[in-house]
Amino acid sequence: MTEPRLNVLVIDDTESHASLVARVVAKNGFSAAVAHSAEEGLALFGDHAFDLVITDIFMEGIGGIAGIDKIRAAHPDILIIAMSAGYSDMSAQEVLNTAREVGADAVLPKPFALADLRITVSTLLENRHGGTSESRT
Repeated sequence: MTEPRLNVLVIDDTESHASLVARVVAKNGFSAAVAHSAEEGLALFGDHAFDLVITDIFMEGIGGIAGIDKIRAAHPDILIIAMSAGYSDMSAQEVLNTAREVGADAVLPKPFALADLRITVSTLLENRHGGTSESRT
């Protein structure tokens, strides 16, 4: 019997970036869903159980910081990776530090190498699942 695949939600308002991240995640054996706003991502939780969320910070609507806060409040055990290039006078590091403060488990400054994405996802999931890729029950 095949082990259930881990479910990853990618939230990014830039369609090409969301698709690229989802493809990388899928190539690594995970199931990937895409949302283009924090609100759209939050709505997907009604129909899906996710193991990991990878979210951009600056998006229309409530944005990633409030999105992380809401996801963390409703799903305290979910893993969250925040990604950002910064905005205006805020550096990526400042933004990502704030993301960590509201509940992100890991951060990726944009642009990032796809290998860094794979390593970050693998490391978080291995730490959570004791070195395996088994889905939470």
